[in-house]
Amino acid sequence: MRMFRGLPHSATRETPNFLMLGRELRLPDQLHYGRLVDSFTSTHEYVKIIHDRLVQAHTLLRERQREIATTDTTEPPLFNEGDLVWLVSKRRRKGENPKLAAKYVGPYRVLKSYNNHTYEVERY
Repeated sequence: MRMFRGLPHSATRETPNFLMLGRELRLPDQLHYGRLVDSFTSTHEYVKIIHDRLVQAHTLLRERQREIATTDTTEPPLFNEGDLVWLVSKRRRKGENPKLAAKYVGPYRVLKSYNNHTYEVERY
């Protein structure tokens, strides 16, 4: 699990460690062979540096989220008005095994398509 937290995410281009902690964690190879040690003169200096890194990470993440949102609005809709579609069923009934329940319900007819791949549908 530690390995995945150290890999950059495809959407954010940052590691979860950096986004959550403001720094990268020491990995097993760095513990064994050592790494460059950050030298801080005081605890206050360390806290300020970590705070600045978290602010930087937050800013980078917000910029990346804006990029993704604008990219998503420029893509054409996947379905056109009048298309028949099936919806994922999230219904869970007491006493019924979800593995045997229908995964999709429908068909539904697409009435209107909006930005961000959002659709208005009605039962067909």
